[in-house]
Amino acid sequence: MLRRLPLSLLVPGVLACGASPESSGPSGNNDAVAAAEPLEVLAHGENNPWAVTASGGHVYWFTSNLLRHVSRDGGEVTTLAAVEDPVSLVLSDGHVYVSERGRNRIVRISADGAMETVVAPAKAQSTAVTDSHLYWIEDGPYEHDGAIRRVALGTSNVDTLVEGLAFPTGLVIHDGYLYWGSSGFSQSGGPGGVMSSGGGVRRMPLEGGPVSLVSSSGIPLSVVVRNQKAYFLANGGITAANVDGSGEQLLVGGLYEAYYLAADDDALYWSTGYGSAKVVRVPLAGGEKLTLVADLPSVHGVAVDDVAVYVAGGRGGEILRVAKDGSANRPTGPVMGPCPQPLPADVDSTPRADTNLELLALALEPDRITADQGTYDRLVHDVYAIRAANPDVAGIPFRTWYDGRSLSMEVTSVTAQSMDAGDYHAWDCLNDYYRLQSMFRETSYGEWVSLQLQGIYNTLKIAELYAQLPGALRVYASGGDVMGDGPTICVGRMGGEYHYVFDNRGGDCPSGCTSTVAYHFVTTEDGTITADGVWDSGSGTMAPEWRGQWCDR
Repeated sequence: MLRRLPLSLLVPGVLACGASPESSGPSGNNDAVAAAEPLEVLAHGENNPWAVTASGGHVYWFTSNLLRHVSRDGGEVTTLAAVEDPVSLVLSDGHVYVSERGRNRIVRISADGAMETVVAPAKAQSTAVTDSHLYWIEDGPYEHDGAIRRVALGTSNVDTLVEGLAFPTGLVIHDGYLYWGSSGFSQSGGPGGVMSSGGGVRRMPLEGGPVSLVSSSGIPLSVVVRNQKAYFLANGGITAANVDGSGEQLLVGGLYEAYYLAADDDALYWSTGYGSAKVVRVPLAGGEKLTLVADLPSVHGVAVDDVAVYVAGGRGGEILRVAKDGSANRPTGPVMGPCPQPLPADVDSTPRADTNLELLALALEPDRITADQGTYDRLVHDVYAIRAANPDVAGIPFRTWYDGRSLSMEVTSVTAQSMDAGDYHAWDCLNDYYRLQSMFRETSYGEWVSLQLQGIYNTLKIAELYAQLPGALRVYASGGDVMGDGPTICVGRMGGEYHYVFDNRGGDCPSGCTSTVAYHFVTTEDGTITADGVWDSGSGTMAPEWRGQWCDR
């Protein structure tokens, strides 16, 4: 969606560069965690943390071949145990159960790091536990090699509850039943005794018995069960169904990059996107989605407890604690700065009468912010004279990747909200100095703002300034000829001589020009113009040295 923002709203006044930074805002008021901030970094510098889980006031995750944990209140991050090729973890009664694919076993780890084997061999892909039994999904190399097994805790008695499953995943326990997702289901053995086909979600009693279909929709990536309803990610959305298979509905659609579904007694939580990921919440009954945190490079796990949501990922191997109310994704007050010092420029001289040649002057002197008047005047004199004397090049312009006045700026979600409310002032000194004319907000693919400046500038360098603003993710010089290729003017200097190549490119230029006729001219300070050669790519001859020297684009 494209929206134009009035300057009176977004630039109410000019603030001095280097103004005080954004206020940190008030603390949260969750009684369970005293003075909790909406967003807290519990751990950073972790080696690709994933499989985050929260229970008993602690947060657990894998990093490489380590099981790590930290208090949900923050504090020292410690290694609980070294594990080999871990796949899943589940918490119960103060213990952590870990599936070690590297050792083909499931182990139980106590709070002091002591480890004991619960069952081996066990190639567990997903685990669940009750007070009396450990359950796991065991997969194999072929489509229908999956099985669900269990072992009574404290014994080695393994029961196979069902087998012949096609890629089962996401084992969970709820109210006396096992639930799991699968890409298909061909046959079963053991006490299950059922034949069917298709993907979706299924369940069976904890003691074994008939396998029943909860939903046949898609191939679930994650399954959670709350209040006699199963919720699962599949087919680009979150589907809900009663556990008896009735009342199926699409709760949230359009989630084609959604992962890591989690739930508490009130809401569902998941991550979406990659490269600019976010964590989102929606009530169990459906309704309005609420973004809890955004603009994360990646997310590799989402967990929830009675206090907060926990996210593995972030910008530097982080474990984040995020408030459930969305306050981590809301501005805490006006953003006052700091504003980078503008690079000096002769802003009063721009735009010139011929903005295309003004851009050519900047291309000739790429360290400048605005074109040098003498350089611009020389180009205007030479190019106009060349065109007048040589009709074949009269219609050839300078082709550029940017128009000298446009910037495209991607910002964080919180920054975008500040901009929309007219509370973002960190850019005021830049906008004023370079004479902002208009701006538009684009929300179809992220949070973008397009700026239009008054004049012709080296927007490559100005973009570097705007990229230093708080909340800026990426800033590009934009607005030029970005589609394909086409005719252009190249110019270079050698002492007092200017060398021009009018490169008349043709063919399928939107896909890439396939032919060119190049014209070389040399001018001197006294105004003399010399036609120094013509080259046609269709002639079968090699390109002359002057074309490669002055026009290597």
